[in-house]
Amino acid sequence: MSTNTEEYKKATQGWNNLIEQSIKGLVDLIRTETKNGFLEALDQHSTKSNQNEKADENLLTRTQAANFLNVSLPTIGRLQKNQRLIYYKVGRQIFFKKTDLLRATMVLHKKSGVNIIK
Repeated sequence: MSTNTEEYKKATQGWNNLIEQSIKGLVDLIRTETKNGFLEALDQHSTKSNQNEKADENLLTRTQAANFLNVSLPTIGRLQKNQRLIYYKVGRQIFFKKTDLLRATMVLHKKSGVNIIK
């Protein structure tokens, strides 16, 4: 009977070792995948953040647009009212894209011969 008990203990110890190794392998796999997932998420966040920063650089407030075009705020208001400038309203704030401002100045210059950018 002692032989059966010893064989049982050896078999149990073998299974325990196998289970322990499997658990260690799973823990390592989970750590690696979690780290990779975290790094991937961080990279995506960083990319989105850079895209948002670039988008923010191209949007100008009324004051910034006036400074960019070297005109007064009333001139910006008049151009808005006459639908000469494309603008974007977010809540109560008004924004202009630099590209739209440049395009509008080229159109206004062609029509009137007056260059509003000095």
